[in-house]
Amino acid sequence: MPHIGLVQSAMQQDPRIRPMTMALLLNQSGVRVHSLRPVESIMAYCSR
Repeated sequence: MPHIGLVQSAMQQDPRIRPMTMALLLNQSGVRVHSLRPVESIMAYCSR
C-alpha cells in the first residue's frame, strides 16, 4: 500500500484528521489524489 507511512504519521500527530486534510497533505507530498475514497480506505486500514 503506497504512502502508508505518511498516512500513519499524520494520524499519530492528529488522530481526528479528516480525509480531506489527509488528501491535501498527500498532494503536498507529491501524491496524486483523485478522490477521497482511497484516502478513506488507507485511513481505515491504518486505524485498525
